[in-house]
Amino acid sequence: MKKQHNKQDVGLMEIVETSSLDEQDRDVIISNFSDYEDVTADWAIKSKSIKVTDASQTAEMKMAREGRLFLREKRIAIEKTRKSMKEQSLRKGQAIDAIARYLTSLIKPIEDYLKEQEDFVKIMADKEAERIRLKEEAKAEKERLENERKQKVFQERRVEMARYSDYLERDDPVIDTETTDKGFREILAKLKDRKAKHEKEQKKTTKQNKKLLLAIEKKEDQLAEERERTEKAERKLQQQEEAEKEKIAEDQRAKKNERYKQWLEENGYDDSTMLVKRDGNVFKMYKLISEVRID
Repeated sequence: MKKQHNKQDVGLMEIVETSSLDEQDRDVIISNFSDYEDVTADWAIKSKSIKVTDASQTAEMKMAREGRLFLREKRIAIEKTRKSMKEQSLRKGQAIDAIARYLTSLIKPIEDYLKEQEDFVKIMADKEAERIRLKEEAKAEKERLENERKQKVFQERRVEMARYSDYLERDDPVIDTETTDKGFREILAKLKDRKAKHEKEQKKTTKQNKKLLLAIEKKEDQLAEERERTEKAERKLQQQEEAEKEKIAEDQRAKKNERYKQWLEENGYDDSTMLVKRDGNVFKMYKLISEVRID
């Protein structure tokens, strides 16, 4: 039977009524908590009548203690009731969740199967679209890998051809990523052949140049020897001519000295009274006639 409530239950009733609970749950909550609301209301009035203003009011202080302990017990009892009711609600909710999961696990596979039958055309179209997408992705990936391979081969070929860059000609085909292995081998073979011919010609030219250089060196050695003999003969002839000239000059000097001495003797030269001065090849003799000392 539904319990009748007085005006003191208004606060509790307002909370319960606005909680959207069904009638049975509301009654359970009210029956468990309404007494506490009554007690609280009574003590709200009683507590105001207790006013301690002096240490001698021991009766009032004792009443305050008893009232506090009584309310403490009620508060603890409220908390225990709350926990108990919540545990029951939790177990009830867990049971409801377990039943719902179980029933859902029975219904969902059937529902999914019927959904597949209902959407057969759409599912097949989606599968076909996915198959086409995967095929196009595989094709694109294959093309990407092939392009990477071609680019790698192209770079390797460029490095190899760089060794023969000096033997490229204007009309030679240019390699790219689409050049076939056969085409590249043919181009490379031509370059190698040109290099071999060039090196052979270089060796021949080098050999000829070496022979020519040896001949030139031999001729230069012969000319050097000839120049040395000529210079030696010229030096010897020059030395002979200089010796001859020196001999002639010496003879001339000797004759001149002889004439000079003879000239001095013929003129009775006395170096204490006579003086000889030379002007080029002309010699003049001066004689002291007299001298005078004036102190």
